[in-house]
Amino acid sequence: MTYDLRFRRAFATYFFTARLAEQNGDTLVRHLDVLRDSYNAMQRDLPFRCDAIVVMPDHLHAIWTLPEGDRDLAGRWRRLQAQFNFSLPATTDRGMTDDGQIELHVWAQDVLDHKIADQADFDHHLGYCWWNPVKHGLISSPMDWEFSSMHRDLRSGLVSEDDVLRGRPDILVSPQASMERSISRRVSFVA
Repeated sequence: MTYDLRFRRAFATYFFTARLAEQNGDTLVRHLDVLRDSYNAMQRDLPFRCDAIVVMPDHLHAIWTLPEGDRDLAGRWRRLQAQFNFSLPATTDRGMTDDGQIELHVWAQDVLDHKIADQADFDHHLGYCWWNPVKHGLISSPMDWEFSSMHRDLRSGLVSEDDVLRGRPDILVSPQASMERSISRRVSFVA
């Protein structure tokens, strides 16, 4: 792949997975406008570079590079989750408690994160982002999934369609499995 210009060891680069509390739903793609607005507001206040993101119906995967000296991935996620939670329409997406209060636990209690170690690790997780919709049986080619930063990178010429198709990782081995073998942790980011 031609992504070597995007990976910089001097900065903290992370791959992570964030899931919704309600699995097998479609809240993230159904409310993509709310997610996008929340994401942009958070990124404006707490800058970072988004190297890749794929939004699935009930979870997302992303690779972010934080500014030099900044390691506050958790703060960014708390901010994004809170903004998304409060911006959702008052529907069953958020749920209601028995006493009529809005239930704001849209997101699962933890986010899996992994600090990218080197170019090969970056390439693996980038390919995983591109191919995740295929792994879940939603499409047959990553080119067909509209909720992916891959399309941004194709338009900008950063990658080619051949890069995407060659970048297919072993989709039977998830990054979560490789993270559990390396130095990884579960961190609570619930807002």
